[in-house]
Amino acid sequence: MTDNNANSKTVRLKLISECRDCSEAIISAPPGQNTVEEEDIKVDRVEFVTEAKLTREGDRLFFDYNDREIFEGIDDAHSTLIFDIGNRGLVTLLRSGNIRAALVFEQGKRHICVYRTPFAPFEICIHTVSVRNRLTEKGGTLSLEYYTEIHGVRAEHTKLKFTVTSCG
Repeated sequence: MTDNNANSKTVRLKLISECRDCSEAIISAPPGQNTVEEEDIKVDRVEFVTEAKLTREGDRLFFDYNDREIFEGIDDAHSTLIFDIGNRGLVTLLRSGNIRAALVFEQGKRHICVYRTPFAPFEICIHTVSVRNRLTEKGGTLSLEYYTEIHGVRAEHTKLKFTVTSCG
């Protein structure tokens, strides 16, 4: 992707992330039976607004933004949200900097991804419950609901919402 692309513009991106650690419910319960109610689990909520660069290349939209607010203490955290306009149900989130990953979200599917941190790389499995993608070049929303599993040790249920509006 080129920075001097005539199909690029600056937009305002609002991100809301709600994450619940549901490891206890998954690890301790027999299959199909949760012993911990998800409503009783503490929710880690992150909300921030930033500028993003929206670029269209053919039928693909790219939203590039810094996400230092999510990765506290890491100054070079950068993400790119990518999808094809003809296939809005398949979304990729690329992370670069000290934390690198290619996270794939596709409703009803599981994808194995590698998360590379300054400490060590590790595999995570992303099981996407829903993708509601109404993003266009004019703005809109993208809502993702998914579970992540890290080597059978930790599991999280996340709801992630991107809202894009034009700047100015």
